[in-house]
Amino acid sequence: MDSNAKRATIKEVAAEAGVSAMTVSRVLNETGPVAEETTERVLAAISALNYIPHRGARALASQKTNTIGLLFPEINDLFFFQLMRGVQLALMPHGYDLLLYSTARPQGLDVLNLPLGQHNTDGLIVFTDSLDDTALRRLYS
Repeated sequence: MDSNAKRATIKEVAAEAGVSAMTVSRVLNETGPVAEETTERVLAAISALNYIPHRGARALASQKTNTIGLLFPEINDLFFFQLMRGVQLALMPHGYDLLLYSTARPQGLDVLNLPLGQHNTDGLIVFTDSLDDTALRRLYS
């Protein structure tokens, strides 16, 4: 898709399929009864318009970001790259993205001020021993 091209909206998908935006939402989120024929029309409209759900809007509506944070020490060998790739591959089939942060910070930057808390990630994998329990609780509050 051209980066300057306008993204299709849920309302445009609804108009194309001849249904309401709520019906499109039900099809996308599998949250309500929708007739099979209607589902097929909505999916065809999604495909025809190259509709991609807006992650920010979805996160606001569902209170889920579908993002897992991974906090790791300084990367200095192949092991950490393999670890990150393995975590990413495990998350992808479940629709989750991986947000990476290193505890190796320049002087004056506090790792506890990173945007990894409850509203930015759905979970946090901590692969470092540089934080104690108090710091971990503060990080995720």
